[in-house]
Amino acid sequence: RNLIVSIAMFMSFSGLFLLNLSTSFESLVLVAILVGMSTGIGVVLMLITIVEEIPRENRGFAMGFFNMALYLGLGVGPAVEGVVIENFGYNIAFQTAGAVPLIGLLLFSIIPRLKK
Repeated sequence: RNLIVSIAMFMSFSGLFLLNLSTSFESLVLVAILVGMSTGIGVVLMLITIVEEIPRENRGFAMGFFNMALYLGLGVGPAVEGVVIENFGYNIAFQTAGAVPLIGLLLFSIIPRLKK
């Protein structure tokens, strides 16, 4: 399951990074499908992983915290990207947005190793 989550995070990074390179409607749709699939697959599997890793008495808190962080990111992300677009342009904005799942992928790879 962790491999699939990692693939989904890489798909998200790739899709967001490639979004600014879309020059036609068809390529934009393909990139949007890539980002949508990564979100649909990744979020569900990350929730399952959280439920399996967290002790039973803390699952409600962990699920609530995950959803809070998810929706906080969905709210704050566009606001930050608006400032980035205003100051640096669309290309940099989509590249930095693509860096977020890449950083998440690195953390997702490193943190379980620290636990052992």
